[in-house]
Amino acid sequence: MSNISHIQFFINLGNNDRLTLDASKPLHMAYTKGDAWQRNTMRKECMVAYIMGNLKVLESVADRILSQTRTERSDKHQKAYRIANERFTYHVSRTNNKVKPQAKSYRIEPKMRDMAMSFLAEFEGETLVEQIKAAKALLSAMV
Repeated sequence: MSNISHIQFFINLGNNDRLTLDASKPLHMAYTKGDAWQRNTMRKECMVAYIMGNLKVLESVADRILSQTRTERSDKHQKAYRIANERFTYHVSRTNNKVKPQAKSYRIEPKMRDMAMSFLAEFEGETLVEQIKAAKALLSAMV
C-alpha cells in the first residue's frame, strides 16, 4: 500500500461520498415510496449488510448483533452498528442531521438592532417595510 497525503486521502473520501450518494438515489427513492413495513425491512437489510461487510461476519452473526441492545454489544460491534445506522440515514433515508448544513441564527444584538433602526429612520415611508425598500434601493444603487 502506498502512502498518500492527508489531502489526497480526503479528496478521495469526498469523491467517494459524492459517488455513493449519487448511486444511492434509487435506494432513497424506493425508501421514500415505501410504507412503514417496507422502510423497516430495508433499514434492517442495509444495516445487516453493512455490519457483514464491516466486521467480515456471516449474515447470522450480523443479524444477532443487530438484534442486541446497545449494552449487550461489544464496543467493536456497537461501533459497527452506529456507523451502519449513520450510513443508512445518510444514503437511504437521508435524515442524517449530522451531514445537513446547520440552520443559521439570525439573532441580532440589541446594539446592532438600534443602529439599523436609526439607519432606517433616515428613509421616508409610512411603514417599516417601505423604509426597508427605500434603504435597499439606495444600497443597490451604491454597488
